[in-house]
Amino acid sequence: YKPKPLGASKHFSQFLHWMNNRGFTPAFKPMRVLDKNEYGWEEFIVQQGCNTTEEVQRYYNRLGGLLAVLYSMRGTDFHMENVIASGEHPTPIDLETVFHNIPALHFQDTADVEAKKKIVDSVIGTGLLPLLLYQNEEGFGVEMSGMGGGEQVLPFPVLQVEHDETDNMRFVRKSKSTKGSENVPSLSGQRTHAGQYVDEVVLG
Repeated sequence: YKPKPLGASKHFSQFLHWMNNRGFTPAFKPMRVLDKNEYGWEEFIVQQGCNTTEEVQRYYNRLGGLLAVLYSMRGTDFHMENVIASGEHPTPIDLETVFHNIPALHFQDTADVEAKKKIVDSVIGTGLLPLLLYQNEEGFGVEMSGMGGGEQVLPFPVLQVEHDETDNMRFVRKSKSTKGSENVPSLSGQRTHAGQYVDEVVLG
């Protein structure tokens, strides 16, 4: 249940049905959505592993297809927490960021700004493809894409609570790791890596 309109999610699922009907293979598995205008329900997507190499290959075929669809719809923010690997089906969730509007930004016209604009306006801007974020001065960062991510140590200390629920409670800066997510398919219990399935992604 979600206390908000789910029109974007409903129409996205209808579009995936349209793609299937026109011959996209392997077929997408659209999410079931009941939109009641001011509130609604979305199908609960459960992470599941794959049992065969062919299932993993089909997963990455579909992920390549989703990359094209989301790019064409100006989708953004499809990082590792907004994609769930449900067997051989990559399932995007939180679809309010399709048809993303980019307001006019008034920054100084530099090569750095132009480069960042081009990245945001490319398939990388969807959030599905690997991109190193929050880099420190040494170049270390975190990779949180929809096809990658996983548990990583942040490249900078983060404010955290120590001795909570006591009168010695305080905030300190110390290292922290990101949690793993449910966006990467596993094969017989072992996490796969998108780098081994580039051809499948490109084909999709």
